[in-house]
Amino acid sequence: MAQTKVAATLAISPSTVVTGVPTTVTLTGKVSPFAAGTRVVVQRLSGATWVTQTTAILNSSGAFTATATASGTTTYRVVVPASGVRLATVSPARTVSGVPATPVFETTTLPDGIEGKAYAADLDMVGDPPGTWTITGLPAGLSYSASTGAITGTPTAAGTASLNVLFTQTANGVGAGLVLDLRVDAPATAPAQVRLSAGGQHGCRVNTDQTLDCWGYNFAEQIAQPLVLMTPYDATPTQVGAASDWVEVSSGGDSQWAHTCGIRADRSLWCWGSNRDGELGNANGGTEDVPVRAGAGRNWATVSSGFSHTCGVTTDGELWCWGGGSFGQLGRPGGSAPAQVGVRSDWTSVSASYTHTCATTTGGELWCWGFNPRGQLGDGSTDSSPTPVREATLGTSWASVSVGAGTSCALRTDATLWCWGYNAHGETGTGAAGTDRLAPTQVGTASDWTQVSATGSSGQGNHACAVNTGGQLWCWGYNLSGETGADPGTDVLVPTRIGTDSDWASVATGGAMTYAAKTGGSQWAWGANGYGQLGKGFADIGGKTPVGLLP
Repeated sequence: MAQTKVAATLAISPSTVVTGVPTTVTLTGKVSPFAAGTRVVVQRLSGATWVTQTTAILNSSGAFTATATASGTTTYRVVVPASGVRLATVSPARTVSGVPATPVFETTTLPDGIEGKAYAADLDMVGDPPGTWTITGLPAGLSYSASTGAITGTPTAAGTASLNVLFTQTANGVGAGLVLDLRVDAPATAPAQVRLSAGGQHGCRVNTDQTLDCWGYNFAEQIAQPLVLMTPYDATPTQVGAASDWVEVSSGGDSQWAHTCGIRADRSLWCWGSNRDGELGNANGGTEDVPVRAGAGRNWATVSSGFSHTCGVTTDGELWCWGGGSFGQLGRPGGSAPAQVGVRSDWTSVSASYTHTCATTTGGELWCWGFNPRGQLGDGSTDSSPTPVREATLGTSWASVSVGAGTSCALRTDATLWCWGYNAHGETGTGAAGTDRLAPTQVGTASDWTQVSATGSSGQGNHACAVNTGGQLWCWGYNLSGETGADPGTDVLVPTRIGTDSDWASVATGGAMTYAAKTGGSQWAWGANGYGQLGKGFADIGGKTPVGLLP
């Protein structure tokens, strides 16, 4: 009987693999003529010798499939044994090509810089392979090391530069490129007026010489002093450290486990006090009696310390929150570590409180998130939300926002004042206590407001105060200790003027006290003083009459 020649084909996928990386390749082919069930042998070329790699069975169509592992250039063939009248045959050899591994960047972002301040950043590749760096587009004043990728120097101008980064491996000459943005900001401007911040039972201020003072209750070391259990407070404003480059401070609203954060001229962010929920931006827990760096690598424009969480806006408009988030007040999924809220980069202000947070954008949008049983999110409902929800009724005319334990207040671009949320004691300033406002409601009819501050401690009501263009100061809401300027115990349902002076410049409301500064620089405080939070040098019951803060 005449014997029959047999033909076999072979194809391999993928046709290339990264050298040194074990990769599964699939070998397919067809035999003709064939006998179904015939076992074919897949061989690999090792030096000058063919070595069996695996086997495969011909199916009813004469096709076969096999897999093998290749870690570099490898040549395969298929051997078909003789069967009956069919002769043995060998497929054409097919080669998987090994290609050098492309280096992978470990560095994908660069820390921000400050004009006139020393800068340092390291570029890294995964596995740290030896190689050469080439960087173009560096801001003036910066240079780089071709051998290490370190960027150093002092930037001489503000702006954002796009760097073209190339790394070439020494071993095989293979390179990889990446474009990285490097933002350089001008130093923050020193405050022209003192900046006051009132917390739950403590206060802080940034003076015009850029020193920072804190005073009041210190159970969690929120005034940046070691705790003394016998006298857990300091009634006298005391400088925090020796730094004289502070530009902003925010005192957290918790009465006992409070924290404080501040921004320095180099746009760095620092926090101290309670860290039970990670509100200081790290996972160390406990308390800190000295400022510790938070959010390193970013330049910060503003910060707001809530009860157990903190939020801040960077100079490039990103919004970040961290700390306690059990009520959704972080505005994002994930844990307590600092993380960005969404992907937007057009945020301008943020206000963090007990269980909710609100923020505004450059386009005048107002967004809130967190706990909402009293309508404090302002979206017309009592539905809580762990992600930002927009106040859409009044459009894109929001200028700033300030939130308390269950109440929120905001200014619009037409200088009108609006409040919403918890209203058991007249906190919304709309004249009727007991009925919560689920959506922003205008406070009076005036359109000359320049600033509003609203706050409140957990378990207590809120109060709020606002300053108008005429330098008048008005307060309303819960009034346990005279914090609205009225007799203690008498709630104030509509804005009521504080005295007759017309030279008020700013106001900051706390748990049960209020601070305000005048255009001439004097500072005043009223309300509760059980822990020296009025900063007048001693603790007492406090009261409704403004007293001067000690220098």
